[in-house]
Amino acid sequence: MKLCRESLIARVADAIRERILAKEWAEELPPVRLLASQLGISIPTLRAAETILAKEGLVEIHHGKPTRIFKVERGIPAHRKCLGLLATRERFEPNPNSRDVLLLETSLREAGYEIFRYQLTRLLLARDGAKLRELFTESAMHGWILISVGGQVHQIAADLRLNAFIVGSCQDDLPLPSADLDYAAISRHAAGELLRRGHRRFTVLTPAAPPTGDRLSVQAFSESIEKDPQQRGGIVDVLEMDGDSNHIARDLGRLMRRESPPTAIYSIQQTLTISSLTWFLRNGFRVPEDVSVMNRDFSELLHAAIPSVGGYKVGLGAFSERLARSVIQFFVSGSQLHSTMRVFPDFLPGESLGPTPR
Repeated sequence: MKLCRESLIARVADAIRERILAKEWAEELPPVRLLASQLGISIPTLRAAETILAKEGLVEIHHGKPTRIFKVERGIPAHRKCLGLLATRERFEPNPNSRDVLLLETSLREAGYEIFRYQLTRLLLARDGAKLRELFTESAMHGWILISVGGQVHQIAADLRLNAFIVGSCQDDLPLPSADLDYAAISRHAAGELLRRGHRRFTVLTPAAPPTGDRLSVQAFSESIEKDPQQRGGIVDVLEMDGDSNHIARDLGRLMRRESPPTAIYSIQQTLTISSLTWFLRNGFRVPEDVSVMNRDFSELLHAAIPSVGGYKVGLGAFSERLARSVIQFFVSGSQLHSTMRVFPDFLPGESLGPTPR
C-alpha cells in the first residue's frame, strides 16, 4: 500500500509541476480544497505532493495561506550546487529500471550536490520542445543529467549548449558527454557466439523507430556477420516490430514459414523476446532445438524462464559508481568536451542458445 500511495503522490506532483511550467497559475496554487477536488484526491495526498515540489524549489508552503509559486527566473543562488535530473516516469518509479537512477542520486548527494527531479512529458516536448527549452534556459541549474530521454532532448541540449551529461546512448554526432553500455561491442560478441555455434541464418528483432543504442546494436551485429573473417556466409534479416501482439504474431509467422527460416534470433528488447518465445511455444517450435534465442539485455525474468534466455548482465553497483565518478568529474571540471564512457557487461549464455539445427 505504501508504494501505491507514493506512486499516487508522485503522479500528483507531476501533474501540478506540468501546470506550473505551463504557467497556468501566476503566483499561487488554487486553494487546497479546490485543487484537491479538481484533481480528485485527498487533501493529505495534495499536501504530500506540494512538499515534493517545495523541495524542488518550485513552491513555498505556508500553512493557512495559499501555496506560493516561485518564478523560475529567480534562479538558484550561486553557492548551491544544483543539478537537474530529467527522465521519464518509469525511471523515477520503484522498479528494477530505476535502481541505477537511485544509486546515482545517492552518490551525487554524498558529493554535495542538490538534485532536482523533472519528469519528461509530452507537454515539455510539444511545439518543438518550447516548454523544455524554457525550463533549461530559466532554471539556473549548475548542470543537467538527461537519462534515457531520446534524440529530440539531446538535440535541444546541444542547440542550447547546455551543461549536460547523457545517461544512455547520445544522438549521433552531438557534442555531449555520455555513459552507457557498449551496445556495439555487445552485439559483435553476440554475433560471434552464434557463429561459433554454427548458425548462418539470423534475424534481429528490433522496435520500430529504434533509439540510438538499438540502431548501433543492429548495425554492429549485421556487420559482424557480413564481415566475418572466417567467411562463413551468414545472412542477416532485420525485423522491425511495433509492439502490437497481432502484428508480432503475423511477422513471426511469415518469418518462420520461409523456405529457409532463421536458426537464431537476436532480440534487442525484452518484450520482443517474450513475444517471440511465447509465439514459438504456441506454434510448436522448440528452443533451442529448432531456433536459438538471444536477448541483448539481461533480464531476471527471462533468466528464470524455462529455458533460461541468454543475455548480458552489468554489475549495477559497479556501473553506477563509474557513472557517478564520470558525472562528477564532468561538472567539477566544467568541461564541454565530448567524451564517452562505455561498459561491457558479463555474458550469461542461458539455455536458449544451442547449435544450429541439423
